[in-house]
This record gives sequence, structure tokens and C-alpha cells, in this order.
Amino acid sequence: MQTLDTLSDKSRQAFNNDDWRVDGLPRIIFPIRFINATGFGLGPQLFASICLFFIEILLVRPALQKSLHQMEQAEKNGKISYLLCNGQARHDMKERLQNYKKDVNNCSSLTCVAKIMNYMAAVKCLRNHQGLLALGEDAHHEKVITPIFIASLPRTGSTILHRVMALDRNRWRSFDFCDQMLPLSPAPIPRNNENARAQLAKTASKLMKGMELMYPGWHACLASVHALEVDQANEDHVWYNSALGHPYVGTLMLLHREEREKANTNGGVSPLNSKECARYRYAWIDMILRIYQHFERKDLPSKNEKTEEYLPWLMKDPRHASFLPELLSQFPDAKLIFTHRLPVDLFPSVTKLLICNTCTFHTPGSIGTTSEEWGKEILIRTKFLCDSLISFTKDHEGSDLGCSKFTYNKEDETSNHNIKNSSISTLKSTRRFDIRFEDFVLDIPAVIQKIYTQLFPDQPGPTDEVLNKFKSYIQQNRSKSTQRYKLEDFHLSKDDLAFPVYVNLFC
Repeated sequence: MQTLDTLSDKSRQAFNNDDWRVDGLPRIIFPIRFINATGFGLGPQLFASICLFFIEILLVRPALQKSLHQMEQAEKNGKISYLLCNGQARHDMKERLQNYKKDVNNCSSLTCVAKIMNYMAAVKCLRNHQGLLALGEDAHHEKVITPIFIASLPRTGSTILHRVMALDRNRWRSFDFCDQMLPLSPAPIPRNNENARAQLAKTASKLMKGMELMYPGWHACLASVHALEVDQANEDHVWYNSALGHPYVGTLMLLHREEREKANTNGGVSPLNSKECARYRYAWIDMILRIYQHFERKDLPSKNEKTEEYLPWLMKDPRHASFLPELLSQFPDAKLIFTHRLPVDLFPSVTKLLICNTCTFHTPGSIGTTSEEWGKEILIRTKFLCDSLISFTKDHEGSDLGCSKFTYNKEDETSNHNIKNSSISTLKSTRRFDIRFEDFVLDIPAVIQKIYTQLFPDQPGPTDEVLNKFKSYIQQNRSKSTQRYKLEDFHLSKDDLAFPVYVNLFC
């Protein structure tokens, strides 16, 4: 009976109606449902185990050996960070891949096809690791100057802020999603090579369509909460895939905390979210930035190299908030931007986003897949992010990295909501910018102008042409979230998300 339900997708649809409540739940085509239900007659678990075995022998092990060899060569040459290639890094790489296979194979919530797809992803991650590490040696002489990191909690307006600011390509360097999907095609494409970048985006778009063929409605479902656009600025965490040799956020989303602990002797999620791993990941990000600067300089030899050298990178990822000391250890002159929102307001949207991201790969009702379990998991993650921001801010109180919150005064709020004429409640900092979500959305271009003048007071603000780009983009990309969600869907109350210290400090 269970096999028939999986073949017809009835159980999944019923579970969605009762628990997930995802509007526009992606469908699963029959061949995928057939494999998930029967494993071609072998049973889904046995079939997945056999496939993972052959993927490991034929693809993962050769790719891993090439990566390890490249790491050994890099250590001998001494041109890249020691953290990325020393004996400990090589040991960790092997251990991560061993644990990853065990975690995927033993996970009771992943479907058969999801196990195969996610383990296959490690092959691409390893190949990118080996190729990028080789390129890093050629770019060792590059310097990364004053990068900006948007390190806000998710669903606080940070995505629109990042994508809008990235439109000003004369002021910021940034990565589009297609850069991260295809960094070696066959080489990184410089930011100003518009024709090549357009072609790269087309190729990435075709790859995204593969998911749509297998799971019709997948893209629309994601876009109903958070659109993935191959030609727009994207979060930094995708680079961690090549750093680690397997998917990073995919692992944290698809393998429930208890599932990871079955195979991972180091405590489940902790190795990926440890301070040691964060230092390794930031060293990798630093190398990636140098590689792209190097290719940009090679592509534009007639440009003023001094000008290009000091063009800051604009980065963004909510996970940066968890490891700000490690980030600043790698990038000591970095500047930070935080948008803040009441946790009780952002929480339902964050949780529904992750359900939409994982619903095609999970067996409904298995461990870690219910809305209640997701609620508990995201509560843990939200608390960790809030506590990290509070600790960092208190540790830097009175310095340039302490809270520098931009808000309206009461008179401004009741008059015209004009940010250009509003006041700043605390001392300005050239290293940090904080703003409440409610203030940010009133006039996004004006907030961005304040960011320019506060963080780079000696540099000009956005031109009128760039401001028009900002306004046009915002007009066309206003929040189009169509998912319905409320806190009760996740079996939590407002008291669970009060977070009084975070709210008093930032909201």
C-alpha cells in the first residue's frame, strides 16, 4: 500500500494538505516516483546503496585523490593559505566525504533519487575544488581590500539590498549565481566581460531547467518565497560547496540534525558549523576573491590597475552573522551591514522557505520533515544567529564595530518618512551600518545612499543613472511571496520568539 501511495504521490499530497501547506507544491514525474517507490525492484534503500557505492568507486574517489594531490602541491609551493592545503585540511577533506556518504546513505528522510542526486553533487564540488585551488596559486599576489559583508538574519530585506547594490558595477565587485554554479567553464569569467557573462547565465539557466523537468513547478514554488536568479547577485555559501567537497547548505537543509548524528562521530552539524571550519571557509572565500580579481585584471589589461585593485567586493550571507570574529580574522578591514527585523515576523517565512526547498527530496512524515520539527530546528538556528550578533556587538561596544544603528526619530516618522532628511540615533561608523527592516523598506535607494556616505565617506555616492537602475529594479522585484504561513503552523508561540535582548538592541 505504501508503495502504491508513493507511485501515485497521494501520501505526499495528503501530507502537504495536513502539515506543510505549501501552495503550488512541486510535482514529481512518474519515473522519479517509480524509482523512489521500488528501486527498480530492489527496494529504494538497496538500490540507493548500490548507486552510492559505484558513484564512490568510479567518480568520488578519483576526484578526491586529485583534490588531495592538488592540496599537497599547493602546500609545497607555499602560494596559498596554509589552512587550505596542510595535512589537517587534507585529513578533514577525506573525513568529510566519508561522513557525507554515510549520512546520505543512512538518512531515512531522503528519497532514493535524492540520495543519488546529492551524492553525485559531491563529484562536481570536488572537481571545482581541485580546479579552483590550482587557480588560487596564480592569484596569490592579489589583495582583497575593504570587502563589505551583509550579515543580516534571513528574511530581513538583505537579498534585495544585496542585489540592488550589486547593480552599481562601477563601485562594487560581486558574484552572480551563475558564477558559483559554473566557476570553471572553462575558467572564471571577469565581472566586466558582459557577453561572456550573458552566455554563462544562459548555460546556468539550462541546468536549472533540469530540476524543473524532474519536479514540475519547482522553480515557481521557490520563487513564491525566494527567487533564484542565475544572473543576479547570490549568497556566498555556494562557494563553500567547492571548499568542502560536498554541498554545504544542502547538507544542513536535507539532513536533519538527528540523521547527521547517526553517521557523524564528530557530533552531526558541528564540524560544518565549527569555528575551525569557518576559518577554513573564509580562507577559501579570500582565495576565490583573489582569483576573480586576477582574471579581471588579465581580461582588462588597459584599465587602470590601481583603480580596479581597490574596488570592494560586496558579499552577503546570513551565516556570516554566526562567525563574525572568524570573518574579521581573514578580512581585518571588512565593513559590515545588518538589517534587523523582529524574529517573530521573520521566523514563519524562513521556515516555509526551507520546507519549499526540501519538499521534493524528503519522504513526508519521516524524521525532521514535519512543520513542527522544522520549527524546532529553525528556532535553534535563529537563536544561534541572534546570540552571535549580540555577543559580537557587546564585545565591540564603543568601537567602529559596535552598533551604529540608523533609525528615524519620531518627528521624521510622523512627517514624511524621508530617509534623506532623517537623523541617525547613534554615532556614525565607517565600519558598520545597522538599520531596522521597517525603516529600510520605506525608501531603499535612500538607505543605500546612506550606506555609501557612511561606510565610504571619501567616495562619491551612486550616480543618477545608478539610482534610476536601483528604482527600476525595486519596482520590478517587489516581494512576490504567495506562500501562506503563520507561527502556529510550526507549533510555536510569540513567547518562543521574543528574543528580548536582540529586539531591545537592534529593533
